[in-house]
Amino acid sequence: VSADESNEGQNRGFVNADGAAMEMSPEASGDVTVEESDIWKWRGSSLYFFNSYRGLQVFDFNDLSSPRQVASLRMPAVGEQMYLAGDEHVVLLANDPNYGWYHPSGGAGSEIVLVHHNAEGLAVTGRFPVEGSFVESRLVGDRLYAVSRIWESYQDEEQLWRTRTGLKIHTLDLSDPTSPVRLKTLDLLSEDGTSYWYHAVVTATPDHLFIAPSFYDSTQRRWFSELHTIPIDLTRLEPPEVTHSTGLQGRLNDKFKLRSADGVVTTITQVAGNGLETHTSVETFDLRNSLTDRMPKLGEVTLAPGETVRATRFDGDRLYVVTFRQIDPLFMIDLTDPRRPRVEAELEIPGWSTYLEPLGDRLLSVGVEDRRVAISLFDVSSPKALSMLKRVYLGDEDRYSWTEANYNEKAVGWFPDDGVLVLPFSGYVDGTYQPQMQVIDVGADTLVKRGSIDLEFSGRRSKLFDGDTLVAVTGRELRVVDLADRDAPEARAKLEIAWPADQVVAFGEHLAQFENGSYHWWRTD
Repeated sequence: VSADESNEGQNRGFVNADGAAMEMSPEASGDVTVEESDIWKWRGSSLYFFNSYRGLQVFDFNDLSSPRQVASLRMPAVGEQMYLAGDEHVVLLANDPNYGWYHPSGGAGSEIVLVHHNAEGLAVTGRFPVEGSFVESRLVGDRLYAVSRIWESYQDEEQLWRTRTGLKIHTLDLSDPTSPVRLKTLDLLSEDGTSYWYHAVVTATPDHLFIAPSFYDSTQRRWFSELHTIPIDLTRLEPPEVTHSTGLQGRLNDKFKLRSADGVVTTITQVAGNGLETHTSVETFDLRNSLTDRMPKLGEVTLAPGETVRATRFDGDRLYVVTFRQIDPLFMIDLTDPRRPRVEAELEIPGWSTYLEPLGDRLLSVGVEDRRVAISLFDVSSPKALSMLKRVYLGDEDRYSWTEANYNEKAVGWFPDDGVLVLPFSGYVDGTYQPQMQVIDVGADTLVKRGSIDLEFSGRRSKLFDGDTLVAVTGRELRVVDLADRDAPEARAKLEIAWPADQVVAFGEHLAQFENGSYHWWRTD
């Protein structure tokens, strides 16, 4: 079977207003999708991989048991944000590795790179210079919004040193990838250097782009986020404009802590500093109000005094919030009335969650307990029923394990149609440090650890075809694994896609690359 035949209905990284990895329904979005960037994308039976060790690599999966690399474009170590445009184009967001506050003008600059792919290979057809380094981006319909961070020192007319900081929003219309249109850049800058904006959250719906930079207020000695709202109209080639700039109670940490639905924006922030007891604030705002430049607040609820907010997830009119200090409270919050959000239930469990996946009456989580990766299943059928049904751990007891999924949810291989979770992790297994991908069956009331896949390098992404064929990728290899027997995964194909070169020797028209041997500090074989 080919990948193309099994690719029907598989998402390409589309997201909805809740930040869930799924395609938006036409009823909710008017057929406009919002897509996040990723290191890999599928187009039919072709896999595009933006490999930080090599650059753009293209693999053909017409035969799942025999993948082959068909094209490449050398662009190592410039980023991991990629999109597909139209039927033959790829969009890469390439950072300038020399850009920084210590060397603001070095290098050629960051770029949005447009690449054409056909039977003849890959060819760069467009380069769009970008000042600063990329923070995050979204593809709304055929329009790309890319946000870069500026932080540089300069001398004014009086030869005094100043600091220019902030964000720039770059917009590229890709309705016709052969003739892209760049719109005027929107600046969110501070010329006096008072707002450094170290961190910024970027997310979008079909109607709005939301940008929430964080800054430190030295007067109040507290961190805050300011939420900038930018309307999106794909029918017009007009530059983006901010309609609302709304101060939040605390710091907005990630995209899962903001939702826009039915004219109401909900945020979850961490409040701390200036003698205040650390707590979490859930706020709701009226997005439809156009009379002021700040969205009017509708309601607020404060929770978890002394705790740090961790994983959050919206699911319809319900919000799940996990905080952590010594225990892990899971809060169930009712958002039915945006003017009166209220806590419905609270469950205390050890450890904390970093990612939540709503499953109707169940809630799946990835997190940490006692230094080990922990996967949990909760009953959320009602506030009274809130409980943990099962938890499994990855790695040996009393040893350390970690997973990219604890800070990047795109590493979570969750395949709901087959009830299987594939999670990359690294840790001690039977006394030996080993990168693996763990296969876990997810049932209505239980989690069952099945077999695991040994890797030579940390796993990054995975995709399941026909319920029993897994394609997995690391920075150095591509694997095809037979999962017909989930207790004993069997390798069907392995393709080395990157390798270290410790010595290089020329032989006539050929070049030989030599590897010194083991590249694992934890292995000697």
